[in-house]
Amino acid sequence: MKKIINILLVILWMLLIFHMSSYNGNESSNQSGEIVAFISNILNINDLDTLSFIIRKLAHFTEYFILGILTHNLIHNYIANNTFKSTSGWIGSYTAPEGEDKN
Repeated sequence: MKKIINILLVILWMLLIFHMSSYNGNESSNQSGEIVAFISNILNINDLDTLSFIIRKLAHFTEYFILGILTHNLIHNYIANNTFKSTSGWIGSYTAPEGEDKN
């Protein structure tokens, strides 16, 4: 049962990444706009374009970092080869962006 849950977590997270990457630039900017406004008010930052860029890049990094953790957990728990275990984290976080439609 635990193996099925781990597999489902990886698949669901990849689906979330693909769904989020289907938004165009304007939709993505609108999504992160509230966070940009909140942070700019707290830190008193006036350059909203740069802040938006940083927040969007951090969001992408976080998405793939979580995917790497989930993939590593899945492979680490169910594959006996120690060499493969040590490289499992980057497999999922590398293959998912390669599947995205790059416009």
